[in-house]
Amino acid sequence: MPGRVTHDSRYLQDLVGDALARGCAEVITAQPNDPVEYLGQYLMRYVKNVEIIGDYTKDKEAQLEAKKAELEAATAAAEEASKKSETRQEAVVELANTILEPRELLQKAVDLIVKHTAANCAYAAAVAEPEMADWPAPEDPEDPAAQESEDEPDPADVEKEGEEGEEGDGAPAEPEAGEDEEGDEEGQGKGPKIEAPIDYSRKYLSYIVATAGQEFLISTEMYRPEPPAEEPEEGEPPPVPVPFTFRIIDEKRPMIYAPNVANEPSIRFFRHFPKLGAYQACGVCCPSNGEYKAIIAADTLFPESAGQPLSQEDQDFIWHISRALSQAYDTVERKAHEQTSSKNAKEDMDKLKKTLHELAVQPQEEPATNESAEGELGAEGGEGEGEAAGEGEEEQDGEDAVSVAKAELKELTEALRAAKTATHTASKKLSLSQAVLAVIKDRVKDVAPDALHTMRHRSAVPQATFQVIKAVLHVLGKDPETFSNWKRAFSYFNKDLFKEVQAYDATQERKLDAWARARRCYKALPEEDTGGIGTTAMKMMEEEMPNTHLGVLLFMWLKLVRKVARRSVALHEAETAEKGLTEQRAAKEEELQKAIEAKAEEQAAAKKAEEEEEAARKAEEEGEGEGEEGEGDE
Repeated sequence: MPGRVTHDSRYLQDLVGDALARGCAEVITAQPNDPVEYLGQYLMRYVKNVEIIGDYTKDKEAQLEAKKAELEAATAAAEEASKKSETRQEAVVELANTILEPRELLQKAVDLIVKHTAANCAYAAAVAEPEMADWPAPEDPEDPAAQESEDEPDPADVEKEGEEGEEGDGAPAEPEAGEDEEGDEEGQGKGPKIEAPIDYSRKYLSYIVATAGQEFLISTEMYRPEPPAEEPEEGEPPPVPVPFTFRIIDEKRPMIYAPNVANEPSIRFFRHFPKLGAYQACGVCCPSNGEYKAIIAADTLFPESAGQPLSQEDQDFIWHISRALSQAYDTVERKAHEQTSSKNAKEDMDKLKKTLHELAVQPQEEPATNESAEGELGAEGGEGEGEAAGEGEEEQDGEDAVSVAKAELKELTEALRAAKTATHTASKKLSLSQAVLAVIKDRVKDVAPDALHTMRHRSAVPQATFQVIKAVLHVLGKDPETFSNWKRAFSYFNKDLFKEVQAYDATQERKLDAWARARRCYKALPEEDTGGIGTTAMKMMEEEMPNTHLGVLLFMWLKLVRKVARRSVALHEAETAEKGLTEQRAAKEEELQKAIEAKAEEQAAAKKAEEEEEAARKAEEEGEGEGEEGEGDE
């Protein structure tokens, strides 16, 4: 039907019409001899061209999609990198403004490194100075110096404090006229004082914090090797190089980095097993004085990490963490110094000494029980003496059992009276020492918060104070390995330490081994010519912790604990002696009573025998008289 579009014609128009129309137009233009063949070849070329164009279009679309995905990935990566950079920067700024204990700062820093870098292991070490060595006790135990003598000089004998005159305790002598002026004139024109450079040659690295899996480092120290001999002998091994990390403080290099530790011969492995991977360490240097306080390090050692080098971004982040840590360290130390210097305990110590002096010189009342006991002893002794005198008048020889017993009883009574006096004196001395110790304990309790804050926030070791703290820990029965240095002793710097000091029973029997170790600690302090701890050591402890004088207080506590223990033993011995004499006197009284009874029985028997003899004599005389009368009658 004309004008009607059928389904078949629509199909041909949509799929074949365009190609056929183009082919027919090409045939008309070319007018070949065989138009049908020409049209067929054209249609075949048309199909191939369509396929090529389709493939090209697909490739273009794929390339566009790939570029789009790459652009989106790059944009996302840039955003992620920017976000990561911002997060890192925020972490660095936050660390720089954080005020915590030095150990907590270091722990936070290593945690940030592991969180934001490819390093799976991070750790930090304090640049520590060797602690003062303990006093070397003589090898011979019989050496008098190795034994604690009863009369060992006791500079903390505060019970006698103030008994001597106050001569020499006044204000320092004023300078003569013109002395200050001369000093000022001499000082004019001089430049600012130049601080001596810090000597790191004796210092070592004491690892104090580490990330999970590296806790073994916390009990590790790294020391310098022994210097090689000037003239090494043949066959000696080559000298051990100074560990790689010491370059930071020896060469003043703020950062060191090794892409592969296997290529660095001076690197030491803590477990003595070589590994592969990168290692970076940075110094924590206080900006105020340029002193290196700590070292913070990270690594990618295999198998804990991938063993690959650290990226430049990771290296930069670790470096920025060390700078932020340096700033935070400086702020914390400055604040700790301000708090320590804001208060001086000298005035409080003077009040303490005055209180102890008043306690020592106050009059002591005699206990009523002692007076009554002495009265009883005196009455009994007088009665015994009277009886002995009376019996002496009756007995001519005076050497019988009763007289001997009464003489011995008199001696025992006098000895018992002396023993009671000794017990009373020992009890008074013990009570006085306990009262003094209680005052010192109260003072230690008062300074505990400030002392703990100072100990936990300072990085330098208070050498003299630490020796006294070690002695206290020995006396408290702690394991010496747990406080062999300042780092290990840090675990005791809490309220429990002061609670144990408060609760310690000084009257208990002393553990001589622990006290011998404690003695080696405090005898390492500078001594006077008298052999006791002198003013130099006391001044050191006062300067180390001027806000509390903790070292001085704990030293006084040690001496008073020892004194209370000794006086407790003396009281026990006096009480034991008194008890023994009391028992002997009671036994002697019983013996005297028996002797008196025996003597009375003997006297009664003798009197009876005498009476019987007299009666017999009289009877005999009467018998003889009667016989004479009978003879007279006869």
